[in-house]
Amino acid sequence: METTYFTESNYPFLDKLQKAVRFYVNLTAALLFTFVLLRFLEMATLTLTRTAPSNWWIVLAAALYSDVLVYLKLVALLVIPSIFSFMLFRYKRTTYMLVGSMGSVLIGVYVVLIHYFSTALVPLGADLFGYTLSEIVQTTKAAGDFSVVNLFIVLFPVSIYWIVLYALYLRPFLGFYPGVLGISIGAILCYFNVASAPQYAWFKNEYEYNLSTNKLGYFIEHAPSYFLHDLATKSEGSTTADKSSFKYINSKYPFLHTENTPDVLGPFFITNSSQKPNIVLIQVEGLGRAFSGKGAYLGSFTPFLDSLATHSLYWDNFLSAQGRTFAVLPSILGSLPFAEQGFNQLGEGMPKQLSILRVLKKSGYRTSFMAGANLQFDKQDVFLKNQGIDELIGEQHFSAKYVKMASTSAGDSWGYPDRELYRRAFDNTVFSQKSPFLAYLQTISMHTPYRVPNQQAYVHLMEQRLKKLGISEAKKAEYRQYAQVYSTILYADEALADFFASAKKTDWYAHTIFIITGDHRLPEIPLSTKIDRYHVPFMIYSPMLKKPVRIASISSHFDISPSLLAFLAKNYGVKRPEVATWLGEGLDTIKTFRNVHQYPLKQVKSELRNYISGLFFIDGEQLFKIAPKMDIEPINNKAKQKELADGLKAYKQRNELFLKSKQLVPESELTKF
Repeated sequence: METTYFTESNYPFLDKLQKAVRFYVNLTAALLFTFVLLRFLEMATLTLTRTAPSNWWIVLAAALYSDVLVYLKLVALLVIPSIFSFMLFRYKRTTYMLVGSMGSVLIGVYVVLIHYFSTALVPLGADLFGYTLSEIVQTTKAAGDFSVVNLFIVLFPVSIYWIVLYALYLRPFLGFYPGVLGISIGAILCYFNVASAPQYAWFKNEYEYNLSTNKLGYFIEHAPSYFLHDLATKSEGSTTADKSSFKYINSKYPFLHTENTPDVLGPFFITNSSQKPNIVLIQVEGLGRAFSGKGAYLGSFTPFLDSLATHSLYWDNFLSAQGRTFAVLPSILGSLPFAEQGFNQLGEGMPKQLSILRVLKKSGYRTSFMAGANLQFDKQDVFLKNQGIDELIGEQHFSAKYVKMASTSAGDSWGYPDRELYRRAFDNTVFSQKSPFLAYLQTISMHTPYRVPNQQAYVHLMEQRLKKLGISEAKKAEYRQYAQVYSTILYADEALADFFASAKKTDWYAHTIFIITGDHRLPEIPLSTKIDRYHVPFMIYSPMLKKPVRIASISSHFDISPSLLAFLAKNYGVKRPEVATWLGEGLDTIKTFRNVHQYPLKQVKSELRNYISGLFFIDGEQLFKIAPKMDIEPINNKAKQKELADGLKAYKQRNELFLKSKQLVPESELTKF
């Protein structure tokens, strides 16, 4: 039992404070030791099971730099309770137990964050708080993350930490002055809010940058953004000027502007004003341009979509508006602002909007939404009901004749795979009713844990695809590390081929416009750049097209609804609103590489740091120049960086006004639709 006492008679106050600092800093050295251990384990595991960094030593050096910064900041943050404990209580063991407990929590959280990264290949930040507890449990269970093995993975480093901590408790080796220096440096880092992540320019790709970043530091530094509003975006005082061509008309409705989107699609179609076309929107979960389409840098694993693209309008450089699914419906169907954590999160307080669903219903369209997943996730059902959707099909509307995706070890599944969804789409849905209709199909197969029926057959198909793509034997090993993902992509592509084969047999196929895009690029295959997560395929296919066209100009999800309504209004007499709240100005159909748009892009629910304008893109304070094929390069241009930062700030100010009023469109305009 510890019997060392400290009294004022034995030790003056300053002497005791000196001993407290020395004792505390020696104990925290166990935290640094464990961080370094976890770093080597993380890098070794990912190198063996995922993708090895192209320059291992640079990544390791940057990683240790990040770890040390996080350690120093934590030393400064934890010093007050620890020193207070040492000064107040008579036993050193009390401070030992306090530091041990705080360190155990931090290490446990750190291990969980590393485990998350090993699956998603992106660090977890404030986006965690954007989901309800039930959604987090569903996501974790569906990913198969509950197991005794995972519990051991957490307990093992915590145990090592306590062993080292006890050794340092018995034999401290650091003196007082190194301790003061460490605490001081940590305090300075905290005061000036120095990011623990290394410089992005040090790395060749996004994966290496994410790998080198200390996951605990990333979480701690990004979590406050969920709880604290950015005062710079508050709407009091002057408003930053907007660069967009919109003519905003009423300050009470911050996003309201006149609707004058030009019809850029009409020239590509053979139109018949007496028969309105059907519209089928297919949103493929996780579909990224990195592995789909001509010139895909990973090689294309979507042969059917590639063949369909040769008969379509195809945008090579298209962007999703979000890095996760939470905002895809508001972005595609309404070109709507993100609100605080995505428009859907407004829930029952969601204001009505002039979305394409609401407008087309007024012109006699029947509207349908079909998905094989739980529509309560991300409040998608609330959003769709707010649009007055005619038919809403979720996983609870599938009968016993449809087979769910295989359950994980936790006994849960995301829902029904793509082929089952497409089968369900032809049974008792809007497809079997009188035209015209707008049907939206949302798939789920290309999502963790990437389990599809007869998966081994698609793994074999992947091997054939690697051979056809001319992937070298040395490179094939890297692809095989993601065999489950690539095989799922091939399954999803084949399921789409089956869907179109069935659609061709229907009466409505000949006068239908099919739109296919991804909600975002899946991250489980390493990302190459900051913008790679948003780079998705986009194609418009129809038997009514005059000819296929390949388009290199940049557009996004925000531009889909404005252009579709402009096309239908010009060629089919569909009544469209005179005012709108679109964030997008419509699709750009110029064949050459350019960007005439400017809008925010939101990777996660809880943080907005991306903005695109012209051929420039910002991520926080880092400016990038966009090159053909959506490659980006960090550049130093203060004037251009300020221009984009001001554009993002202008959007945030309008968004802040909207959040206060919860108003988008005057009731007088809504009643017209």
